[in-house]
Amino acid sequence: LGYPSDRTGYPWGFFNTKAFFESVFLPNGKPYARFIDIHYLNWEGIAFIGMVAVIGFIIGISNYFKTHFKEKPLQLHSQPYISMLMWVSILALFFSFTFPFSWGLEWLWNYMGPLRQFRASGRFAWIFYYVINIAVFYSLWKWYENSRKIHYLLMLLFCVGWGVYDAYINVRGRENILKNEIPELTQKSGSKNNYDWESKIPISEFQAIISLPYYHIGSEVYWIDGSGNSAKTAFIASWKTGLP
Repeated sequence: LGYPSDRTGYPWGFFNTKAFFESVFLPNGKPYARFIDIHYLNWEGIAFIGMVAVIGFIIGISNYFKTHFKEKPLQLHSQPYISMLMWVSILALFFSFTFPFSWGLEWLWNYMGPLRQFRASGRFAWIFYYVINIAVFYSLWKWYENSRKIHYLLMLLFCVGWGVYDAYINVRGRENILKNEIPELTQKSGSKNNYDWESKIPISEFQAIISLPYYHIGSEVYWIDGSGNSAKTAFIASWKTGLP
């Protein structure tokens, strides 16, 4: 591993975007858990695994310490491949919590070499999100397959339905957030709002755009938020004119 030539060796954000136990295992803000209202969670670290996976994880950990811990401490799951994936995902989960560096060892992060390139630590929780759901739903299927009893099938269908419901809650309304329509870019020239102002400017006579009020974002050292809509307006002008 080496340092990329076009990026700082000390990026910002590792400790500011971390995941929390609460952001992974608690249904914060879900319709069925409105009594849980935690405000300090960062959006990049939110990776709620779903109630089915939470309950399955608790049952699985309990069974592990009861049956496998003494004889087969490395066997987290009956399926060896899933067991290996779970160990990797658990390590990734702790990394998303910024452990052990957040245990008063923040200074140690300065000496981690190429690992310092990871700025959005909370995103590593998604590895655990996928693996724990694979492990839990695989176990549910094997549970039904080995018994073939109707109440096991009903339990399996209920869990799948709850998983789909959790997924729906997570994505509903997301289209409106991601759509982010900008009229200045989508409306045609000659519209009543007169968004074709760039046709009246001799673009070839200019080399770049300097925004006033001035803003400077994206730096690891200096960060100046422009007041009003100076940043948005400058980006729109840059897009429409081609000027940097």
